[in-house]
Amino acid sequence: MAGNGSGTVTSSPTGISCGSVCSQVFNAGSTVVLAASAGMGSAFAGWSGGGCSGVGTCTVSITAASTVTATFTLNQYTLTVSRAGAGDGTVTSNPAGISCGSTCAHEYDYPTSVTLTASASTGSTFAGWSGGGCSGAGTCTVSMAAESAVTATFVLDQHTLTVSAAGSGTGTVTSSPAGINCGSTCAHAYDYLTSVTLTASASTGSTFAGWSGGGCSGTGTCAVSMMAASLVTATFTLSQYTLTVGMAGTGRGTVTSNPAGITCGGTCAHAYGYLSSVTLTASASTGSTFAGWSGSGCSGTGTCTVSVASASLVTATFTLNQYTLTVAMAGAGSGTVTSDPAGISCGATCAYAYDYNTLVYLTATPSPGWTFKGWSGSGCTGTDICIVQMSAASAVTATFGLLTCNTVSDVYSCNSGVSFPDVNYGHMSSTSCHDQCQTALRSAGVTSGCWVLAGDGNCYCRGGTMIEGPSDPAPGGICN
Repeated sequence: MAGNGSGTVTSSPTGISCGSVCSQVFNAGSTVVLAASAGMGSAFAGWSGGGCSGVGTCTVSITAASTVTATFTLNQYTLTVSRAGAGDGTVTSNPAGISCGSTCAHEYDYPTSVTLTASASTGSTFAGWSGGGCSGAGTCTVSMAAESAVTATFVLDQHTLTVSAAGSGTGTVTSSPAGINCGSTCAHAYDYLTSVTLTASASTGSTFAGWSGGGCSGTGTCAVSMMAASLVTATFTLSQYTLTVGMAGTGRGTVTSNPAGITCGGTCAHAYGYLSSVTLTASASTGSTFAGWSGSGCSGTGTCTVSVASASLVTATFTLNQYTLTVAMAGAGSGTVTSDPAGISCGATCAYAYDYNTLVYLTATPSPGWTFKGWSGSGCTGTDICIVQMSAASAVTATFGLLTCNTVSDVYSCNSGVSFPDVNYGHMSSTSCHDQCQTALRSAGVTSGCWVLAGDGNCYCRGGTMIEGPSDPAPGGICN
């Protein structure tokens, strides 16, 4: 018996039963037929010696002692390893033969026990065996009693990419390949080494400020290679728009805002986040009135509420209060009252409205033959200019009366400030005043000039001779 296999050889006529009895004496001249039967897992390879060959029966004619060899070989079976899944890895065997990657099939003798070991590559995981009676993720042992096929499955590792949104604004982040749509879906698991591109889109009224984490920065797209779990933050900020308050009108006041930012007077512009609701309140200064709003949809004199969706301008108009100054004329005489600044010209216009705090200067001028007696009301007295500060409605009375000429100084007043006796002593418009002046002149010892009332006009005299006057008496007449 030869070879690494096993089997039996029997003879006809009987005598050989090899395995156990492998020699036998047969009569000379007899013919012995040998038959070989392979054992389990073996194959009969053929005869040698005794004139036999091949794998059929062996016929030996016994003419002398003969030796015949039957060769049996162990069967060999192929073990084939297949790799499945999206991942990567290797499978090796003990005893050697399989190294898959490269060599994924090998023949083993019956009934060799082959142990297979799987090793996942970086970024992959060995998911387990199938076929050859193997399962699970440990080693796989195959007894080679027949052709066998084993599959090793490797899966790519998956890592979660998480997107978080930060900042005061809003927006969305989407991914390619799909998976992230944040807003709603802000985390997704991707296969190892997948290149994920994130794109940020700001909502209306917001601005994308940039990326952080995952190796990303700036405001372009963010590309992440998924070698591990990754976190990327997208920051959105609310757009800011400037609300400006303009002040108009002759008056004064302040405008304040809620939320804070505007205090106008001082700060008349402030930047607010998109869609901020800003309420403006106007307060008039003393002597002024808030006349109302204009711009950005505001009107009237209440508060002004602006929804700041773009740069906005609101104008607050303040007007100075106006107060009426009224001049009354009193007394038996007559005259006029005028004002600076203009407005009062009384006689004709005796009331006028002036802006708050205006200083009004009133001047009284008596008509010929009358005198200004003085002011009363609104703090004015005496006969000088009357100054009224218009902080409220005001009334002033100007009193005019007859001139009383009882002294030389009275005559001087009658004479409009021209020293007698050089030119004249003024003019009179009534007999009583004329008589008073004549009496005063004589009492003063004045004889070189006189005052004469002639008809309805005035007479001017020098040295007893009339030098100017109306037609009655004619110039050049004698003074009385």
